[in-house]
Amino acid sequence: MDGDRPARVPDAEIASLRAREQGGFITLPKAPKPSTSLHPGDRLRVRRGPFTGLHGLYAGMAPHDRIVVLLQILGAKREVALARNDVTAGP
Repeated sequence: MDGDRPARVPDAEIASLRAREQGGFITLPKAPKPSTSLHPGDRLRVRRGPFTGLHGLYAGMAPHDRIVVLLQILGAKREVALARNDVTAGP
């Protein structure tokens, strides 16, 4: 929408959508798999955010370029999804 009016969509965009239509549905392009050099169990240190300074273990990837880190919090191990830029490898 453009305020209270429908927005104009370029003809090329409409043609692109129609070309991807299959059986009444639009097929979406596959998103590239996030690349990381980390492996499960790698040691990480949190650089920013509420867990700054804590150390944990890499547990895997999460959506939106986030990683899952296993942290020891309040006497229990917890999986926390953090932005990739908020952690660094190493002790």
